[in-house]
Amino acid sequence: MNQTLRLHTSLPVAPSAVYRAITNSSSLQNWLTENARVSLSDGVFELWGRYLPGAPDRPATKLNEAIENRLLRFTWNYKTHALPVTLELASSNKGTVLTFTQEIPERLPGEASFNDFWGLSLENLRRLLLNGSGPLFCDHSTVHRREVAVTAQINRPPKEVFNGLIEPQQLERYMADKATVEPRAGGKYDFGWQGNGPIKILELEPNHKLTYSWLDQDTVVTWTLEDSEGGTRLTLVHSGFGKDRSTDDYTAGWWKFINYLKSMVEIGDSWQEVQVESSVAISCSGSRTRRSKD
Repeated sequence: MNQTLRLHTSLPVAPSAVYRAITNSSSLQNWLTENARVSLSDGVFELWGRYLPGAPDRPATKLNEAIENRLLRFTWNYKTHALPVTLELASSNKGTVLTFTQEIPERLPGEASFNDFWGLSLENLRRLLLNGSGPLFCDHSTVHRREVAVTAQINRPPKEVFNGLIEPQQLERYMADKATVEPRAGGKYDFGWQGNGPIKILELEPNHKLTYSWLDQDTVVTWTLEDSEGGTRLTLVHSGFGKDRSTDDYTAGWWKFINYLKSMVEIGDSWQEVQVESSVAISCSGSRTRRSKD
């Protein structure tokens, strides 16, 4: 039985600019999908490729309705499911509030969540509209096993990025529910998640490296920061899973959180994460689904 995922995010531009970004083929390839073919006048809205869950190799979507600057509805054919998707636009004093709704099927163990996919994608859209900064994409075309490895370029110095990993108030802006950090080897490191998440710091090299243990299967998370092109090359490796354990769920989740971290550091104090208004989807942690305070 399908259930409902509902998200919303504030975008710092007029609804007309958002509408163009969600209905233009080139723009869609800069925040959502590898391949897009759109002609609203002909009733065409087709997305496919490795950046979509299921990695369809041919068009997987069909246009249902488009109202200029207000609404886009389409159906996503995912595996054996026909999933209705709606993007609604409303003017606000800061630009546009985009409300996203999708029916989602029950998720299999180790499978990437639509919550993580759309969180990653909508953050790409926000950065595209704000400053044109490049997107981060999760490749869904292969099954990930044993470990997660994610690398991203963040256009701020390592010290600022590292603060996003070690300061409780910063962690709570994009990932933790209630963070506890004792910044030393052996110190507590906790996101306040129920039944999962990090445990303690194993290695700490300020502005360069952070390693901590993780509750799920006694795995380990390592963050490495390097100076790169005037910014930071950030690499995450989450290792120690069993050889047959799919890590697609963690891979999608870490891509989302790293995308949030990138935006938070690059944009600054005005940044807010994509809000979960109602959801049955679970992030990589198996626990965090922050809900809107609105």
